[in-house]
Amino acid sequence: MAIFATPLEVTLKYSLSNPLSLFIGGLFFIPPLVAYFLLIIAAELFEGSEYLFLAMFGLLFVLILVCVALPGGYIILCLRDRRTGSLRMPGFFSEPVKLLSDAFAFLVMAIVYMICFALMFALLFIPIIFLPSSPTGLGFVAFIAFMFLFVAIFAIAVNVLFFTFFISLTLYAAEGSLISALNPLRVVKVLVSNPLAFLVTLVLVYGIGSLLQILAIFIITMPWVLFFILLIDALIVADVYLATEKKAGESGVGQQPTL
Repeated sequence: MAIFATPLEVTLKYSLSNPLSLFIGGLFFIPPLVAYFLLIIAAELFEGSEYLFLAMFGLLFVLILVCVALPGGYIILCLRDRRTGSLRMPGFFSEPVKLLSDAFAFLVMAIVYMICFALMFALLFIPIIFLPSSPTGLGFVAFIAFMFLFVAIFAIAVNVLFFTFFISLTLYAAEGSLISALNPLRVVKVLVSNPLAFLVTLVLVYGIGSLLQILAIFIITMPWVLFFILLIDALIVADVYLATEKKAGESGVGQQPTL
């Protein structure tokens, strides 16, 4: 089975086909990034005020969700647009009603996945609480080994969770149903429908994100790099899903894979 519905370079060209929309999308990432850097400064100024810091940290998460909602809605518009075979991204505000509707859907999905992330972190962090505070000898070796294991598991889990978020975006763009997009069994069945293709895509998405993050060393480019990473990764995942969908149709299963 072909991994992609269209050649990868076509998807890349599509993601760069409307510079103005890319520019507008990146603008929405500026406020949360500024707030993040201010939070770092505040952590030094208000050292010892844990509750104040936690409150500011919570406000930062709220700001991130609010600010990325519209760019997220636009990404869903692009995913839906690519399903029609379009080779040029729509204007950012070309369909304002759909944009707002998709932005709300993106916000809901982002909140659900952030809750999942918090629960996952808590479950992984609990064993650390029971580790000795000042291990010595073999205990110190075991402590270091456990911490390496914790970091490895956490990194893998975060990347898989991030990847499944794109699956949810794809399902919503294809069907317009939040219930379907957030159904964990549905997401798993999508992955199982073409496991090798999605595994290759997971590695590709991680690689592209890591490579593009190099451009984010320049603070001024960071908002647009983050938006573009979300856009191109979502488009690639959606293209793999579309290839799976087409293959299922050719096999007589129907227009969508049996999920």
